[in-house]
Amino acid sequence: MKFTPRTTRNFSRLLLGLLGTFVATMTVRSFQIAKEPSDFTLTYYRLHPRSGAPPNPIDPYDCFQKDADGQLIIEPSLTYECADHPNEHFNLFLLKTRKGNSIIVEELSPVRRPEYKSNCYGFVFLGGEYHVQAAEVEKILVDDDWIIISPEDVQPRDVGIYRDKSGTMIHTVVVEGRDRAGKILVNSKSGYAQVEKGLDAERAGVTREQLSKITVVNP
Repeated sequence: MKFTPRTTRNFSRLLLGLLGTFVATMTVRSFQIAKEPSDFTLTYYRLHPRSGAPPNPIDPYDCFQKDADGQLIIEPSLTYECADHPNEHFNLFLLKTRKGNSIIVEELSPVRRPEYKSNCYGFVFLGGEYHVQAAEVEKILVDDDWIIISPEDVQPRDVGIYRDKSGTMIHTVVVEGRDRAGKILVNSKSGYAQVEKGLDAERAGVTREQLSKITVVNP
């Protein structure tokens, strides 16, 4: 079934407010690109595993509400055309965090290549199956009680989040491990690109031309 804006005219004012905030940034598909070189921060987060949580590869950190069978509870919303690709459109859906707040996710249709299915945020938090905007990720961090950890304590599956000087989230990665020298290695996906594995964490979120300094944040 194809969902169009007409099918959602009777949605609540709360939902419309959420969508209005989203539409303002919906053309952003990957981390934001600064016009001039700037400083960035890299902060590591961890969500402790929840005992008894049913495994679900689309929700690797158990951030969202599920039914009795462990499947994501996902509500269709609306559809809009992709500005960059006129023959494609995005289906919008609503998930709920474990605290019950709505998160907007996007599904590209048709998917011409597998790597187009998600951006960096969807790769980290939704198993690479959806696109997610940075503002939605901020909600996930708060609602699911993620904690900031020091670089010395980083372990595989922890999440690295890059922000610019203003504090705006620009990229996310998943920690894979460390190299022989102890540097943190991460798996990263930028926009429509393929996943890159084993990257130096301090170089994964920005291009060489943009990079002037990354400060790793300690809690």
